[in-house]
Amino acid sequence: MKPIEIEIIPVSGDRVSVSVNYNVPGSVPMIRRWQVERPTLDEICRNVREMVGAALAGREPGASGRSGPGGSLENAGRTFFEALFREQSDRLRSAARAEDIYFVFKVDRSLAYLPFEILHDGEKFLSQHFALGRVIYSGTGGAGGCEAEVTGDRVLILGDPSDDPAIGDDVEREVDSLRDLFKKQGQYGTTIAMGREVSERMLLSLLPETALLHFTGHGTESADGAAGLELHGGKALSAEVFGGARHIPAVAFFNTCSTASHAAWRSPLGIMEALISRGTRACIAPVWDVASGAATSMALAFYRRLLSGDSFGEALRKARADLARDGDADDPTWAAYALYGDPMAGLKDGAAGGARRHSRLALRVFFAVIVAALLILSPKTVDRRMPDVVAPLEVGYVILESEPPDARIFLDGEEAGLTPAAIEVSVGEHQVAIMKKGYRRWQASVDVKKSPETVVRATLQEIEG
Repeated sequence: MKPIEIEIIPVSGDRVSVSVNYNVPGSVPMIRRWQVERPTLDEICRNVREMVGAALAGREPGASGRSGPGGSLENAGRTFFEALFREQSDRLRSAARAEDIYFVFKVDRSLAYLPFEILHDGEKFLSQHFALGRVIYSGTGGAGGCEAEVTGDRVLILGDPSDDPAIGDDVEREVDSLRDLFKKQGQYGTTIAMGREVSERMLLSLLPETALLHFTGHGTESADGAAGLELHGGKALSAEVFGGARHIPAVAFFNTCSTASHAAWRSPLGIMEALISRGTRACIAPVWDVASGAATSMALAFYRRLLSGDSFGEALRKARADLARDGDADDPTWAAYALYGDPMAGLKDGAAGGARRHSRLALRVFFAVIVAALLILSPKTVDRRMPDVVAPLEVGYVILESEPPDARIFLDGEEAGLTPAAIEVSVGEHQVAIMKKGYRRWQASVDVKKSPETVVRATLQEIEG
């Protein structure tokens, strides 16, 4: 399977840069880049939150007073798709007809809350048909600053440490269901702690033997404003606990309302960020509030798939599809859960897998040193035209502008968006054509350099008559 990589980063207070890398084998790498108004994305998110709130409150999705594109999750997903991908919408739809792809969203932490799970290409929700994952660009570097050990072989289930009687029955049902599932599967031993017995000290003592951490309860904020998990007596389990731990889980599932919401990612370093930065391979959490019964079903379906050998992304995708098919049609819980981590990784990518990766890396480094020594000591005896020695492909940026703007760009015969645009291509000669209705075709051969950016400005001639 090949990834379609989508990078989204802020370029100013009200604009974000979006790019798509299709990773097409055998072709020149070409990454499209364009900008989207951030208020547009935030308005879509607000519409979704209102619809979710209405659905969970037992009202019709349109009861918020909104109509049109914001009237349903599907319509919101279509609007989000068109707003985010703009001139690449058609090509992305075409790519989504393949079966051997998955999506990786590489986003700045300030945008990690965006609900990519509702993206709808006009035919289907992408998250029900493809594995999705997020890679977070974080400026914090993690709470602990170094990778911890992932060595456990047990499941640790923490049931509502806040001891809130309002959710007590729901928590007990979820904990009992998970205990029965893991006991039946027989792959992991299970440790359960509930209510007031859950503390920072207890958690740290159990982490060395924990492979999967499951938390069901309430999210909250710590004293410094960081997103955390609520303990008894108003205390918060914050990122600092995991930042200082020598051992961390391979997987963390936070079945708590809005743990990955906009508000959570606006806060300072949170638990998910701390875990991922230190080596946890997957964190799963909802970006909005969820219905308790559906949340339990989602967790159970995810773990069943994961324990049967599916990757994190595939397990979550299938769990979404199951819940959307079998659950309440008006319940948006299936779309709430976000995966932070590599969607193609899985439980088998554990210590042994890590050891194999380190071994392969050591071998590559060893051979690289040998080759470098040969090049330095015997430069005349080394055939630099050897077919198995491939130089890394150099890339540069071509900035395409036109007067008038909003003209169609064709790069090496392939449509590449509208002017103005910045496109990453391989260094060297490329054929550029710029066209706009009512104007003569403009074309040229452009020699793209690695640095600085190659700027192309086209003045289009209007067709008279």
